[in-house]
Amino acid sequence: MKIAIISQKVFKDKYNQINFSLEDKWINFFEKKKILLVPFFSQQKNIDLYFKKFKPSFVIISGGSNNIFDFSRENILRKKIDSKLIQISIKKKIPILAVCYGFQYVTKLFGGKVIKSKNEFKKNHYIYINKQRVKVNSFHNYSVKELPKDFEIIGLHKDGYAEIAYSKKFNILCTMFHPERKNISQKYVNNLISKFLNL
Repeated sequence: MKIAIISQKVFKDKYNQINFSLEDKWINFFEKKKILLVPFFSQQKNIDLYFKKFKPSFVIISGGSNNIFDFSRENILRKKIDSKLIQISIKKKIPILAVCYGFQYVTKLFGGKVIKSKNEFKKNHYIYINKQRVKVNSFHNYSVKELPKDFEIIGLHKDGYAEIAYSKKFNILCTMFHPERKNISQKYVNNLISKFLNL
């Protein structure tokens, strides 16, 4: 059985305590492929131990309500954790799947440009991959205007913003849509993820 480390949404509850959260759809998405997901929910200083103990086949920088432009305690913690996960994964040559917030964070981390989204939030929309058109979900408030160096566009929204991107150098696949949630073109999405992660 393969193992994957996945980052989580970080938020403050009504008691001002830091909490971690992972949508159960991620478990369902990988369950049939016999992938064990290990959610990371500790301080960033423990990340090395996770890699040593679990020896992940890949790492997921998941979506969530965190904001790459916000410097609240929970958003700073999330960015520190994701930065370390990405750093170790690249060093160990472990594939990274970055989804929604994950795509935005990777873009910003590597020097690209993220802007407020003009897309229709919470609606399905088409993206264009060469001459192919696929329909995916949309849950993001921000869009990737400029990809960082060493990243290439695979899929575009009609407004020209990147929806799927890939870096061969860093072995990172980014999707602005959520593969774990329902997509009209789910077969394409499943094939895309399976091919990248060698499932």
